[in-house]
Amino acid sequence: MKKVLAVILVLVMALTTFIGCGSEKEIKKTTNDKGNKTASDTPSNTTNNSGSTKGNKVTPGTELSTFMSDYVDTKTKIWDAMSKKFDEEQNLEFAMGTLGFAFADLAIVDISLFDSLTTLEGDTFKGKLLLTGFDSWKKVKGDIIEFGYDYTYTEDNGQNLKNDHLVSKGKLDKKNNSLVYERYVERNGQKTDRYVTEITRNSDKSYSSQSYFINGNKDEGTTLTGYFTWFEGENIISMIAEKENQNFDFQYESIFGKKNVKPEDMTKGMKILMETSFIDGKGTFKNNQ
Repeated sequence: MKKVLAVILVLVMALTTFIGCGSEKEIKKTTNDKGNKTASDTPSNTTNNSGSTKGNKVTPGTELSTFMSDYVDTKTKIWDAMSKKFDEEQNLEFAMGTLGFAFADLAIVDISLFDSLTTLEGDTFKGKLLLTGFDSWKKVKGDIIEFGYDYTYTEDNGQNLKNDHLVSKGKLDKKNNSLVYERYVERNGQKTDRYVTEITRNSDKSYSSQSYFINGNKDEGTTLTGYFTWFEGENIISMIAEKENQNFDFQYESIFGKKNVKPEDMTKGMKILMETSFIDGKGTFKNNQ
């Protein structure tokens, strides 16, 4: 578990560095819908209104990668301390049972890639997403950054089939330090899977987050799985829960812009499968399956 989270952190930090150093070249190729602006007109000054948990100045255009690296970095330090405690106790059940928490974070790594697009405020800018080549867009307006991509596969690619329609959309509110990101696939006019995550920064060392996953055939009984985490200082609480007989248009209680929401509140109405915590140096793990 510790190694998996470390890989996630390395990926996010590498993307942050790569985008921060090399985004100018990519951005110059990006134009808005009207074709009369390019992001190369972007001023090079920095701003404090960036959403950084460290309170540092962040170069415009790196807000998403900074938000994500701060989140993963802060979480990893706490999780590593908990993992060390369980390692000392030789708690193998914890080591095997909590990999799902790390996989939930793997699904949000691509958010940082959108910083390869524009830093300008105003119209919606379009371009190829860095590394993936997806047709992507980004809009900056005041404290709100919206982003996403829309891509149709022209041939079979792994679990994706020809003509699969891949869509994502997200929003970062820099003032309220909240992010929401959704991704889904449409096949033959029907959704085959959907993923939604929300992250809210409560303070410099405190976050609440929730992620929902659902996949399968809508004619079958589908199960909605959720990963829920709250951490502050050196304490963390995480839960995995599920809800049966759901569809791809599932509804959920948003934590976007809400402060200090904890897993016990996020999981209301769901069956808790696993829960782990590290409070005041004491680690606990429960497998309810």
